Amino acid sequence: KFQHIKSIQDSVADSVNEKMASMINKAILYQYATEVVLIILCLILSVFAVIDIRKIKQIYLYLKSQSERTKVTMKVLKIQKDRSEALLFRMLPYSVVRELRKCRQTSTLYVGSYQSATVLFADLADFQRLAARDMSPFAYVRFLETFYARIAEVLESHSVNEIETAAGECLVVSGLPDRIPKHCSEIALTALGLRSVMCRGLQLGVHGDFVCFRLIQGIATGPCAAGIIGVKLPRFCVFGDTVNTAARMKSTAIGMRIQITDVCSEVLEDEFIVSKRGVIFVKGKGEMETYWLIGVRNS
Repeated sequence: KFQHIKSIQDSVADSVNEKMASMINKAILYQYATEVVLIILCLILSVFAVIDIRKIKQIYLYLKSQSERTKVTMKVLKIQKDRSEALLFRMLPYSVVRELRKCRQTSTLYVGSYQSATVLFADLADFQRLAARDMSPFAYVRFLETFYARIAEVLESHSVNEIETAAGECLVVSGLPDRIPKHCSEIALTALGLRSVMCRGLQLGVHGDFVCFRLIQGIATGPCAAGIIGVKLPRFCVFGDTVNTAARMKSTAIGMRIQITDVCSEVLEDEFIVSKRGVIFVKGKGEMETYWLIGVRNS
């Protein structure tokens, strides 16, 4: 009996061992398969990771290049903006441009009324004779460029605004649109500076002689109105009887002298040397007492 029971136990143990060995082998195979799958997955993911890194690098380089292009574009735009502003400030006074920017409306009409301002008319008397000279177009344009550059140098050194310059004639004003107390003195200094420039002479052509030109000037002080005229080509213009009077002072002046009204004489006589011309007939005004502006006192 005991031997029979032992044989049964042995057979049961053998079957259990076989099953355990089978299960262990299956577990080992499953572990190997899992490891293989994980390795394959790691390889696949690493490939995708490399691809993504390359894509990220490409995107970074593209964005960097676009950033550099944007910086260059912004520099170009800034240069163009500065040029546009410089051109705008040449066409209109700075204070007028500032007021128009505050309004932020392109249709805004800028108009100002001023109780006291001083107007200067200057005329190159020999301009027509110069135009008739036997000069090449290049030499003629070169001379005009020099002429207007000399005028600009004088105007920039004083608190004045150049309203118009054409055909050898220029209109300059002080006291508007910026209201300054000594506008008459600023215009007087400007007129004396322009006369000094003309006395030094201008060169005719590249290799031409230096020639002195007669610059006739007239000054008047009084109330004025000013505003922007034009849409496509806006211009800052000055209106009023004072402008007409200054034009008459210029047209009735002689030689290189600067003719001023009696109002200007009263304002300038403490700082400038003035000489009485007398009573003359002025078209549209009748008889007026005028004076000559000679120079600055104690200079």
